[in-house]
Amino acid sequence: MASFSADELRLLQDIVGRRDPAAEYLIKSLGKTPLTVDQRERLREILAAEFVDTGLEADDEPNERGRRIDEIIGRLGRF
Repeated sequence: MASFSADELRLLQDIVGRRDPAAEYLIKSLGKTPLTVDQRERLREILAAEFVDTGLEADDEPNERGRRIDEIIGRLGRF
């Protein structure tokens, strides 16, 4: 099972904590117990909303934050 770096976990915690605090328990499960399809999808939806709001340049290309969020979204599929 892949794991997240400390930096990725901080970003994930920040985003989930602001957008859906009730989902923070899912972050604590990462790497310990497999997430269900619905749990992974919930986290991906939270991250996708953040990506749209903060992860794009004016020309709709991803900025650095967007690339980091996109990487996490992709990696959540492996949990």
